Amino acid sequence: MKMKMIARYLSLFCGKNKGFVFTIDALIAVVIAVTAIAASSVYIGMSAGEPMAGLQMSRTGYDLLTIINHKGIWLSQSDIEAELSALLPSSYAMVIKEQCDTTWTNLAKANTETFDLPEKKEIVTGERIFVKELDYCRARFYIWLK
Repeated sequence: MKMKMIARYLSLFCGKNKGFVFTIDALIAVVIAVTAIAASSVYIGMSAGEPMAGLQMSRTGYDLLTIINHKGIWLSQSDIEAELSALLPSSYAMVIKEQCDTTWTNLAKANTETFDLPEKKEIVTGERIFVKELDYCRARFYIWLK
């Protein structure tokens, strides 16, 4: 009886059923390969698009705040908005808020009608410290694609 079991076991690898085992082995290998390719393409697709657009918007916002700071036009909302209108690409909209004490106030806007931030859009934000009438204040920008 024991010999028959050993013979049956060995027949899977050496007998007339050995093609069946290799087919199962090949099928398992194909499933693993397809899973690996699908998983890698998903991760590559997730990391390809959005971070660069957000980085560009962030750099644009910081550059505009730096220009406003170097020109020293923090006191005039109309001067800031004129500068933003001249420099901000038309595909972006931007709002700048300032905090000189404990509350945030609206400072300037460009390429948008109101100071309200849009919903369902990616908004990139950043801050810069500046001096306004001998006080240290914070300017926070919000920038997004129109």
